[in-house]
Amino acid sequence: MLAGERFTDKPRCADPVIAAFLRAFNDRLGHAERQLLRPYAAAVVHTRGDRRVTRARRRRCARLAGGRSRIAIRVGLRAALSRNAGPAAAAAREIVAGAADGFAFLDVLLADGGVASPRLEAAAFPLPVAGAAQDRVPALTA
Repeated sequence: MLAGERFTDKPRCADPVIAAFLRAFNDRLGHAERQLLRPYAAAVVHTRGDRRVTRARRRRCARLAGGRSRIAIRVGLRAALSRNAGPAAAAAREIVAGAADGFAFLDVLLADGGVASPRLEAAAFPLPVAGAAQDRVPALTA
C-alpha cells in the first residue's frame, strides 16, 4: 500500500528474498516483537530490481539456513525448491531458533542493496520527548 499497490504480502516493489524473509519472520514473532517490524515496511519499498543484489540476499539466507538439504528439512521440499522463498523462510526459522538477531539480519539484507536500516535512522534522529526543553528540538524552516 505504501508503494501504491493493492494490499498483499507479495508486493511487486519489494525484493522477493526480503519479502519472503519478512513473511516467514513475521509469522514466527510474538505480537510485541512483530510491532518492531513496522519501520521496515517503508524501507522495503522499491528494493526490487537488481538481480545481483537479489542473488546475494538469497545466498546470504541459504548460508544462514545451512544449505539446500537443510532448507528442505526445515521448510519442506516444495519451499526448498522455491528459489527465493525457501532460503528466506529457512533463514527466518534459524533466526527464531536463536541462530542470529533477525532485525540485524534484515538490516544486512537491506544494506546489500544500499538501503539504510530504519532502526539506525530512527536512533540517529530520535523524536522529542514530551516535556523536553524546546531549544533541544530542531526547528523546521520553510
